Amino acid sequence: MAIKSVSTIPAVSKGAKLDIWRKKVGFPLTAILFAGVLLMPLPDGLTVAGQRALAILVALVTLYLTEPVELAVASIMVVPAAVLLGLGKTSQVLMNFATSPIFLLVGAIIMSAAMEKTGLAERFTYYLLSKIGCSAKHITLGVTMVLAFMIPSTTARTAILLPVCLGIIRPLQSGK
Repeated sequence: MAIKSVSTIPAVSKGAKLDIWRKKVGFPLTAILFAGVLLMPLPDGLTVAGQRALAILVALVTLYLTEPVELAVASIMVVPAAVLLGLGKTSQVLMNFATSPIFLLVGAIIMSAAMEKTGLAERFTYYLLSKIGCSAKHITLGVTMVLAFMIPSTTARTAILLPVCLGIIRPLQSGK
């Protein structure tokens, strides 16, 4: 059996080692923290349902930080966890996702993706720049004022403005 020389062994960067370690530790750490919150003595003023919801939150944040599974999968795991812990029936748990702020955010994200895909964001960007100028001060005021009064939710406004702001940044990076 031939021994490889040190120069032919691929080097693993520190970032890659951290990613591997983070993914391996993700599930056990999530389980430990989840169980720890569920088994801790109930603090004054916190109901059993509140403690169970807190345990789900801690587990979800841990899964988000360590990413042993895709973020979408971790997010979807909230519903069955809430049902299994007795926080409500499936219809009650899912009802919380059918509120108007959720639909506002989903609509804003869909509009943002559509603006990016159709090129509307780029056209809007060039139109906006032609009217307000290209200084940082004018761009900040122009972009903020255009949508500040049209869309009251800051999160939805950010989602819609993202492709516009990226359209402003791209020409600056390429030197056009």
